[in-house]
Amino acid sequence: MPLSSEVQVNEMNKDFKKVIKAVLANSDWVFISKSGSKHPALLHSTGVKLPIPLSSGDRRALMNFQSSVRKVEQNGNYRLQN
Repeated sequence: MPLSSEVQVNEMNKDFKKVIKAVLANSDWVFISKSGSKHPALLHSTGVKLPIPLSSGDRRALMNFQSSVRKVEQNGNYRLQN
């Protein structure tokens, strides 16, 4: 039986899946399941939590997510803009 995190990753858009798997290959990131919240997230070793969009409704969603990941990896912190 697959872990809940595997099921959630499988529910995502194929392009997001590739990016998420590549990010998780870096030992600084951990997958957080969506229990209790609307979206799963990635947690960086610095404590920064990035929500993962489950749909690609916005054509720039993937690029924005990749940009956020890069900013966290480069700066060690990143503030999501409201």
